[in-house]
Amino acid sequence: MREEPDGRHEDRDTTGLRPELWPLAGLLGVWRARAVVHDVVPIEGAGIVRYQPAPGGYWIVHDADIELDGERVRSHQVIGGWDPSRQRWRLYDFNTGPRPGEMTVTQDVDGVLLLAGRGARSTHRVTARKMAASWQRLEAGAWIPWMNLTFERLE
Repeated sequence: MREEPDGRHEDRDTTGLRPELWPLAGLLGVWRARAVVHDVVPIEGAGIVRYQPAPGGYWIVHDADIELDGERVRSHQVIGGWDPSRQRWRLYDFNTGPRPGEMTVTQDVDGVLLLAGRGARSTHRVTARKMAASWQRLEAGAWIPWMNLTFERLE
């Protein structure tokens, strides 16, 4: 992939994706992730994250396997369900709870992905070789830093 100055990718591999997901093609692949959770004492972690097209190409499947403060954290997400009237995708997060978490995903004019859900939001900046995500959580009506993640593309 050739990275453009604005962080977008001219040569994205969109194989297996429907056109409405092409703007998210930069996510596809396997990434080494490092995390820092902002708490009274910062908690660090690392692991592997994979994004791949689901059968049919209408969704992207995201699987994360991270060790955080000695504890294994696994997550399975699907991103898709393009809503052209609102210019956004849906994200469903399946983890240890009985119901999936739900978020929306939008992309700003600079190509930054914006995720928003109940009590949490993030920005994801994706380049050909790296990705960075900054998460915030809502506490007592104010958005506070929650965690930062950095990713290095492996595949």
